[in-house]
Amino acid sequence: MRLPLQEDGEPPNRDRAGEQRALVGLSLVDGVGPQLLRALLAAFDTPSAVFRASRS
Repeated sequence: MRLPLQEDGEPPNRDRAGEQRALVGLSLVDGVGPQLLRALLAAFDTPSAVFRASRS
C-alpha cells in the first residue's frame, strides 16, 4: 500500500499529522478566534506547543 503524497510531494508523516490535529483542536476551543490563534502560534511556534505550555 502506498501513502498519498502531500502538496509538497513529500509523504505524510506523524509529526505533520499531529500538528494538524493540534491546529484543529485549537480552532475548536471556545474563544480562540483567528487573531488569538495567530498570536498563540507566533508565541509558541507550533500548535502542539500551545497545548504543552503551562499556565504561568
